[in-house]
Amino acid sequence: MKNYLTITLFALGLLVTAGCGNQNANKNLKAEILEVDKVLEGAEASIGKLVQLEGVCSHLCAHGGKKLFLLGSDESKILRVESGEKTGNFKQECVSSMVQIIGYLREQRIDETYLAQLEAADAHAGHNHGEGEEEACGTEQAAQGETVTNSTAERVANFRARIAERNAAEGKNYLSTYYIDAESYTIL
Repeated sequence: MKNYLTITLFALGLLVTAGCGNQNANKNLKAEILEVDKVLEGAEASIGKLVQLEGVCSHLCAHGGKKLFLLGSDESKILRVESGEKTGNFKQECVSSMVQIIGYLREQRIDETYLAQLEAADAHAGHNHGEGEEEACGTEQAAQGETVTNSTAERVANFRARIAERNAAEGKNYLSTYYIDAESYTIL
């Protein structure tokens, strides 16, 4: 009986200690709440890191709320946030609200392979959007630093021109766009 009580108390002690450790980790993370502009400024160095940020949700994907877009200091600074298993789809109440996100910063590279896939998908699908999706495409384009266009061919041509400019200036034959894989979110 004494052994059972000792083991039970030991196990409870481990649970309490583990719980405190997780709370401290969250407190440390919450100490640095970033804005969209700050995340984008240091994005290359923060790929794969857990970040916490706040921003106004300017748009929510019309197809089930799998993506939301946080607005920075101006319309040229937009960050895409993707929902995951932990978050579920984003709620419509996010739109025009301040939203706090905790998630991992990811990089999407736009290179010739990406452009070929974009062209192939357009050829197969006829690039037919659902209701309200034209705006989502425009928001996504803005988040990728694009000029909003109406055709895939024009988008691809613009990407190729930007990739050529970057390759000439930096020796990199791709463009980087950044997004957040959400672990959790809160409407403030």
